[in-house]
Amino acid sequence: MPIRDSAFEDEIFNCIPADDLIERHVLELRYFHFQRANEIRERKNYNTICLIHFQLQNGNTIPVLHRSYYLESLPNGSI
Repeated sequence: MPIRDSAFEDEIFNCIPADDLIERHVLELRYFHFQRANEIRERKNYNTICLIHFQLQNGNTIPVLHRSYYLESLPNGSI
């Protein structure tokens, strides 16, 4: 089994309808910029939650709440 850098790799992205995936990426980018503007010690106090849908093999979808958060920043302030 290959090592993955993230919980959201191609296999999971492929299960999310394109509109939901774009919305999630936009939200995460906005969240990243929001976090960069915060003091390092405050960053852990914020997260994002959005509703995405997973497409099942039978064509049905199931709603899933997706949460993004940063647990810590690098010493230089990088997220």
